[in-house]
Amino acid sequence: MTPERRAEIQAARQAREAEAEAREQAHADLLEELDDQFSRKLGIRGVDWALINADNDCNAGPIVLKLGDITQYKAWQAKPGQAVEDMFAYVAPNVVFPEKTVFNEIANRRPELLKRAVVAQNRLFGDSEANFRGKV
Repeated sequence: MTPERRAEIQAARQAREAEAEAREQAHADLLEELDDQFSRKLGIRGVDWALINADNDCNAGPIVLKLGDITQYKAWQAKPGQAVEDMFAYVAPNVVFPEKTVFNEIANRRPELLKRAVVAQNRLFGDSEANFRGKV
């Protein structure tokens, strides 16, 4: 490898690292904004609303859920096993961030994040992890 090529590769790596750092900071800033906004609007985090994907897995961004209607929870619990479509129907009405179309895309591309949203929704209803571990 020539010294010029090595320098070119190192410069490209440094640029990527700087971009990644900027993305991480933007994500951290967004999390703070969402926490402030929904704590004021919906109430207590973990009781009235939940923040999913705070670690930004898959670069999908955060998902905010509000506590749903009890009839949704009862219908969810009445079903024996859950398909991805059932999980989506349970969680989607309670997504307050991001916009519905963005959430739909995330749910279709990253169904594991949808599972996390189901777990968070159940916790908002007061369910323990032991009660729903085998459900999703």
